[in-house]
Amino acid sequence: LLSRVELVLGKEARFAARQLRVEVSDDGRAFGPAGALPARAPVELQPPGGEYSQVLLLSPPQPARALRLVQTGLGWRRRWGVAELRVFGLPGGQAMAN
Repeated sequence: LLSRVELVLGKEARFAARQLRVEVSDDGRAFGPAGALPARAPVELQPPGGEYSQVLLLSPPQPARALRLVQTGLGWRRRWGVAELRVFGLPGGQAMAN
C-alpha cells in the first residue's frame, strides 16, 4: 500500500511544484485520484541552506502499481522539477488497523 510520496528538490526551492494531484493505478493503465495531504511546510517556509522537499501523505494508503503526479492550477505555466522521487509503502503491504 502506497502511503507517502516525497519530492526532493535539492537546493532549488524555486522549482517546487504547485498544486499537485496524486493519481494511482493498480494495473498501470487506469488511474484514479488518491487523497493526499501535505506533510511538510511549503518550501517557502523551510529553513534555507538545506535540502528542500515536498511530502505528501496518502490518506488512506492506496494499493498502487503505478503513480502519477499531475500539476494543476496556474503552476503549469512555470517550470517545475524533482531531483529525487521517494515512494514509501506500509510494511508488508498491510492496511493500518483502526
